[in-house]
Amino acid sequence: MKTIRAVGAVFAGVLIAATVACSGGGSPAPDSESEQPTKLRLALHWTYPVAEWDGIVVADELGYYEEAGLDVELQFLSGSTATVQAVAAGESDLGLAGPDTILSGVDSGLEFTVVANHLQRTSSGVIAPAASGIESFEDLEGKTVSTAAASPEQAMLRSKLAEAGLDSESDLALSFVDPQAKCTVVLSGAADACTGQNNHHVIQFADEGVDPVFLSFSTEEQPILGHSIFANDAYLADHADAVSRFLEATMRGYETAAEDLDAVVDIYVKQRPETDAAFLLKTLEASHELMYSDRTDEHGWGWMDDTAWQALADSLLAGEVLGSEVSVSEIYTNDYLPEDAWKPQPLD
Repeated sequence: MKTIRAVGAVFAGVLIAATVACSGGGSPAPDSESEQPTKLRLALHWTYPVAEWDGIVVADELGYYEEAGLDVELQFLSGSTATVQAVAAGESDLGLAGPDTILSGVDSGLEFTVVANHLQRTSSGVIAPAASGIESFEDLEGKTVSTAAASPEQAMLRSKLAEAGLDSESDLALSFVDPQAKCTVVLSGAADACTGQNNHHVIQFADEGVDPVFLSFSTEEQPILGHSIFANDAYLADHADAVSRFLEATMRGYETAAEDLDAVVDIYVKQRPETDAAFLLKTLEASHELMYSDRTDEHGWGWMDDTAWQALADSLLAGEVLGSEVSVSEIYTNDYLPEDAWKPQPLD
């Protein structure tokens, strides 16, 4: 495992506090230097580190996985579909993916188990310039909305439009573009709004001098969770303790990261010098605001329940991404989460 400890001094005080706070209730690491660390292949849903993985990046860089007796291989893949397929096929042991893609995989017969939900709310929604007058999904009537074709995000949009009493085929125009361009076309004036993320595209709007309005797909009445960590079922059965140790080390990484996001930016820039540090800091701040919920207030980091999974499943079923109802209680477990887990809080 690659561990760069040069930035450890930046985290010195935080690292000590996080180590003490997270030492209880966890699974022990191998107690002998002669024991070999457990190998764990982690599939990530993009080709380079992104903001919402900062806990994993920190855990890897500061040696938390090594301390937990793990040899973690980070596998950088192209999108959530690739990570879901890799984990289901046994080419990866654990993975990160959007919950919409996870549910689509379950619907298509793939087998795996979700073991943590590190983004408690989805970052997805509709973004429009404030000057457009768009303040609700009802206001999209007669507008052009750019989105990616055949995507769960597009399906959630259709579901929200239906809730607003709009027919996505006749009451507005959906413009299907490359996923990388869906919000750029709004900034160029070719569309009125786009589907996108509040921890990326909203920041892009603001950096371009455009005051954004964000209509989240998640609401208090229908909470929709964000990206989650899931495991290959065979690996989980054979390495349950390793999965528990991985989740505890990962939680430590997120807790440490939350204490000093500027230091996290330093790690990312060290790994990838072309990183836009100012933009990254904003995306880190926005991502950490998605990590807490009533669930984590009560149970701690990563906790899941049926309510949020069911809200997403209902939305995807309405958008015809799922072919049938999914028994959401059977696709996840909280059994491998750390005891007395860290409880994320809003950033100061």
